[in-house]
Amino acid sequence: MNYDKFYSNGKPTAEWLVNHISEFKQFKNLSILDWGCGTGRIIRHLPNVVDNSNSFFGTDYNQKYVKWCAENLNGINFKLNGLKPPLDFKENSMDIIYGISIFTHLSEELHFEWMQELRNVLKKDGVLFLTTHGDVHSSKLLPSEKVLYDAGNLVVHAYKKEGNRLFASYQSPEFFKNLCLKYNLEILKHIPGEITNSKPQQDVWIIQKK
Repeated sequence: MNYDKFYSNGKPTAEWLVNHISEFKQFKNLSILDWGCGTGRIIRHLPNVVDNSNSFFGTDYNQKYVKWCAENLNGINFKLNGLKPPLDFKENSMDIIYGISIFTHLSEELHFEWMQELRNVLKKDGVLFLTTHGDVHSSKLLPSEKVLYDAGNLVVHAYKKEGNRLFASYQSPEFFKNLCLKYNLEILKHIPGEITNSKPQQDVWIIQKK
């Protein structure tokens, strides 16, 4: 693994994230949560990208990652969560929650459970920033799966244990819009993924708690 590349690539992603969210939220005196922080690739850069009046939190279900982050990344509060909710944060405590390629590795059941939990933890008018496998990823589906996808259903490839990167979920825009509607979440912006350097990019969803 190229650790220098892993570290340096995180900063542009952090800046990309902030750029999108800044359209709807000013980064001052906010509580910001990285849901599925992993080894802190993105969250480690945020204190240097946005105003230092903000508070930063990270959570993940991998105990080793959380331990490493807590011991090595200063100024950020890290906590362990399970594959299923709840999170170890109070209701209405976060202004911004982001999850980069997290729903892409969850079952349909956990789509509903986690969306409910994220809504609970988010403050009123708080912003959710999430990415999904949208239309440009549907080429990976079998013809029978594509029919289900086009009908607005979630398609899951459960090749590995849920949460593993090889456990893949494909969210049609219709499915994800209905998921947001179910939990009274307003979609502020949906950016469909495109093909970049021959690689399909994930859809971006910016959502607000009403």
